[in-house]
Amino acid sequence: MNLIPITDPSTGEEKVGALNLDAEDGNRILSCTFDEYAPPDQPRVTRIPDDNIADYKYVDGEYVYDPLPAPPEPEPAPEYVTYDELAEAIREGVNSYGE
Repeated sequence: MNLIPITDPSTGEEKVGALNLDAEDGNRILSCTFDEYAPPDQPRVTRIPDDNIADYKYVDGEYVYDPLPAPPEPEPAPEYVTYDELAEAIREGVNSYGE
């Protein structure tokens, strides 16, 4: 893991950041903001991981890599019938049970 300094994008000045943590998920990092915008109870840091910070927890002053599980594969899209297919099925007397 590489740590990078927190900098103000408009000035390049190094800043102090505050970590927004999810206490219900073992202090997973939800976001990082500049010190002046954060509540006083958020931990302050001067460096953050250079990749997805949501894959880290902040435990006892240390970054712990704990990636989120991959999202489940999407279910296949349902196959829709066209209006013409529906009209044909009605003419043939097919009901919702396929009889």
